[in-house]
Amino acid sequence: MQFHALITAWILTLVVGATDRAIGQFERIFYFVDSESSWESFRSHTDAIDVVAPQSFKLDGRGRISGQVPARLITLARQNKINIMPLVVNSGFAAGVIDSLLAGQQIQAHLVSDLLSECVENGFVGIQFDFENIQVRHKAAFAVFIRYAAAAFHRQNLSLSLAVFPRTADFPGRTDYAAWYFEHKSGAYDYRILGESLDFLSVMTYDQHSKRTPPGPVAAQNWIESVVSYLLTKVPPEKLSLGIPLYSYHWFATGQGQGGRGMGYSEAAEMIREHQGRIIWDEQQKVTYSVFVRDDRFEHVYFEDVRSFAHKVDLIAKYRLRGFSAWRLGLEDPEIWRRPKQ
Repeated sequence: MQFHALITAWILTLVVGATDRAIGQFERIFYFVDSESSWESFRSHTDAIDVVAPQSFKLDGRGRISGQVPARLITLARQNKINIMPLVVNSGFAAGVIDSLLAGQQIQAHLVSDLLSECVENGFVGIQFDFENIQVRHKAAFAVFIRYAAAAFHRQNLSLSLAVFPRTADFPGRTDYAAWYFEHKSGAYDYRILGESLDFLSVMTYDQHSKRTPPGPVAAQNWIESVVSYLLTKVPPEKLSLGIPLYSYHWFATGQGQGGRGMGYSEAAEMIREHQGRIIWDEQQKVTYSVFVRDDRFEHVYFEDVRSFAHKVDLIAKYRLRGFSAWRLGLEDPEIWRRPKQ
């Protein structure tokens, strides 16, 4: 399918809505943080969002949650009939918080009870756990906890979902980095049990490359397809929401070695213009990147634009997935929101 056809298909689906996946429509989840850029993006595009997922709650080692969903987000979402599904993260993404959570049923009961109260009091459709740095040794215990929590949510007719790190096989891989990633990121998931217990999984098919790796795509198309193909052997497609990055990534030299950081599309585009970088489309990976020189050193920027976004969206129809979960509002190429002329 050519680029313009991809964009047209995406726009038509965006405008029509996400009520019937059988005819190519899907659920559109956008993550939100309490910043002005995120707020302005949400406020300006409420007609193109089915679920807003604010990163609002933090879990501590005692099983208590802190934080709240911004009142202005709740008000605007209700006015536009957008479901609210807040995220709960382990504070600081600390592994110790997960250790404490999985060590005691009382802590788990407190957490689930507090979250159910938040949902009922505020009219949230449910909760998504974004627990990171779960050690692979916790695989069985984590599955038991998720099964318990999901059952409690379902008794209240509420939804529970989980953001999961991706992998493409049941084994760690051959490199030191792959072994580290499996041990600390992706190895703790029994996808089959999680899929059976939860309403859906948002698979974080991004950060394929980061400051820990050499420069490369945030999310290459062939890598995403490998992840999806593997996960579909464990989880039915209607329970998979494809993670789509809206951010870009910049690699540079520091006094301590290689550095890297994520950034929004507009900042990345301005950096490339400032340093007269050549913009290159990688047809195989379906991503855009630029290499430029600053202070005699090469720097790399891989960025997600409307073109790469459209190719990722096309995978939803190809594999009949639930929809997408996009991280995050305020970082995107503004062109993803464009509409056809009436």
